Amino acid sequence: MHYAYMITAPVESPRFNQALVQLCTDIAAQITISQVFFYGDATAIGTLDEHSDNFQDMIDLADEADIALHICSAAFQRRNYRISQLGQEDFHFKGLGQFIVETTAAEKIRVY
Repeated sequence: MHYAYMITAPVESPRFNQALVQLCTDIAAQITISQVFFYGDATAIGTLDEHSDNFQDMIDLADEADIALHICSAAFQRRNYRISQLGQEDFHFKGLGQFIVETTAAEKIRVY
C-alpha cells in the first residue's frame, strides 16, 4: 500500500494530533508513506523556532520511516511567513501541483 498525507491543521490542534496517531498506525502496518504535505494553516510549522512535542514527533516519525516533509510554497508565501532555522533543516518546499502529480500513484491521500 502507498499513502500520502496532506495536513492543513495547525501544529497544536487536535486534528494535527489525529494525523500523528494515524501516521504511527500506518507506519506500524508497514504502509509506505511517500510524503507529508503541509498546506494552509499547517504551513506555519516551517516558522517554528523550537520543537514542540507535536513538531518533534512529526520529525522523528518522518526520519524513522524515511518520509519526505513538504510545505506548500504558495500557501507559505501567501501568509508572509519566514522560514525558521528548524524549518530549513526539516522541510522542503513544494507546490500543490507537484504534490498532486506525485500522489497519482497513491492508493489513499489522508487529509487532516
